Amino acid sequence: MSTKGGIAPHFSPDGKKLYFADGSKLMAADFHADGSTNEPVVLFELRDQIGAFQPMPSGNRFLMLVQNEIEAAPPARVITGWKAPASTNSNQ
Repeated sequence: MSTKGGIAPHFSPDGKKLYFADGSKLMAADFHADGSTNEPVVLFELRDQIGAFQPMPSGNRFLMLVQNEIEAAPPARVITGWKAPASTNSNQ
């Protein structure tokens, strides 16, 4: 299949193609009944690394989790409706 590596192999819904991720590229190879494959080809390449993907049942779309190289700040949490606890100070 590939001598250069790859991750997350998935068959197409009809079982005729094998998809896998290679860095930022989504690759595909024809898969034959005897277990042989053609040389993989690049379906497309993204700017970001493909962390995980899943072919959709229609066979013409992919759901992807990508990892970019930009360090983002942690998300901010906004808590609304918060009430301070009642004072328990007995020295009043």
